[in-house]
Amino acid sequence: MRTAEQWTSRTLGRNAALVLGWRRGSRIVGGRLNLARDMNSALRQRARAALAQIGERTPRSYDAAAQLEDDEVFLLDVDQLPSHPKRREPGKRSGAEIESPPDEQEEASALIDLLAKPGSLDPLLADGVRGRIFLFYAVVFTGRDSSIAFLKRHNPGAVLKTDRLLGLLGQDVTRIEDPVLIFEPDFDLIIEGNELAALTPTALRRLFIDLDVAAAAVPAHVAELRRLRRLRFPESTLETIAKACAKRRLLAGRLQSLIQTEHLAKLTVEMVKAYVAGIDEDPRRYIRDGKLVVTEEDVGALIDVLDQRHYRGGYDKLLRRADRTSVIRQS
Repeated sequence: MRTAEQWTSRTLGRNAALVLGWRRGSRIVGGRLNLARDMNSALRQRARAALAQIGERTPRSYDAAAQLEDDEVFLLDVDQLPSHPKRREPGKRSGAEIESPPDEQEEASALIDLLAKPGSLDPLLADGVRGRIFLFYAVVFTGRDSSIAFLKRHNPGAVLKTDRLLGLLGQDVTRIEDPVLIFEPDFDLIIEGNELAALTPTALRRLFIDLDVAAAAVPAHVAELRRLRRLRFPESTLETIAKACAKRRLLAGRLQSLIQTEHLAKLTVEMVKAYVAGIDEDPRRYIRDGKLVVTEEDVGALIDVLDQRHYRGGYDKLLRRADRTSVIRQS
């Protein structure tokens, strides 16, 4: 795996392409746009600045539950991303099969393949850009033997859409007839080969935990809960979790994060009971007759409990929800 110094010394190939990506079902797909000379130069400068930032930050080993600080960077190989065995389960009502959604390792591998040869992607014309909701854009620099991609999780067409009016101080109002793309001043993720450098706190989480996809995957995630051997979920609890997560996309994203944790399969009801008592909550809020039960209003709270998302302040002793749960030191 490359060090921070090795990342900062990477060179950018002469050829550059802009790739716009979106989802088709659960798959990430994309098309390419040609870059004019001035845009090529401007984005190349920003790419070099992104490489320089890696050398100015503290490298951290990747932890799926961690959230980066602004002065840190994740350096990792694609095989360090979470991966889970694929399963199929018959749907409860229709008899149709529920397939587990792609995990982060699968999605990252597909993204790497998509960006490796941008010239092979279909070109996007103005009509293909107009009205489309993009998941990300990436500037890909290619040389003879390699390519390096700089990705931003942003819809570049979300600000100035066609048929809107643009007014500048001291100038006449202008009607926008063609799609206008807006680019951010930085990048979230850099990809070269099978290696990744994540520059922003949510670079990987926001890219791979797409809320629309997470919401669509709720039945598969609830099926994963049903398969847990040590935790007992009554069907009524699983139905309540599915109902709440189907209504709230952010909650569906939190459920997806929980399913991807390594500790979930090891939990027992007694462990959950001890955890809840340890944060001065009444275990009967979540546990009855040795089973996990929950109201729709408490689904988010139960996910936090199972995802060990709590800590007590060292000085004021107040209970807080933890947004950063990376392990600092093994006991």
